[in-house]
Amino acid sequence: MLQKTGRKGRELCLNRRYAQKVARKWRELRAKRRYAQKAVRKGRELRVKRRYVQKVARKWRELRVKRRYAQKAVRKGRKLRAKRRYAQKTVRKGKELRAKRRYAQKTVRKGKELRAKRRYAQKAVRKDRKLRVKLRYAQKAIRK
Repeated sequence: MLQKTGRKGRELCLNRRYAQKVARKWRELRAKRRYAQKAVRKGRELRVKRRYVQKVARKWRELRVKRRYAQKAVRKGRKLRAKRRYAQKTVRKGKELRAKRRYAQKTVRKGKELRAKRRYAQKAVRKDRKLRVKLRYAQKAIRK
């Protein structure tokens, strides 16, 4: 290696030292920038993640609300069906009661008719008896 002497050599040495200093500074700046970029990227990713999490959380919240409303609707439907079933039951009961009443009326009418018949029969029997008595009396009178 050549030995540098004199002013030129000293200048070169100084220049080299300065160049190294500058190079070191730039290297550090690049490293800093690289780390800064990395941090920026990480921050961006975190924000994206957070946004995604928020979105998912919102979606779940909405789903829960929907489910709650759906449950409410289901309950209402159930109640309505129960009401309808109960109403049907009462309707059937009413029909049965009316049928019973109709049947009862029919039997009442039949009973009335039977009693009337019996009354007429009794009347006829009495009339017959009277006639027979009259006849007997008439026969007795004739024989006398």
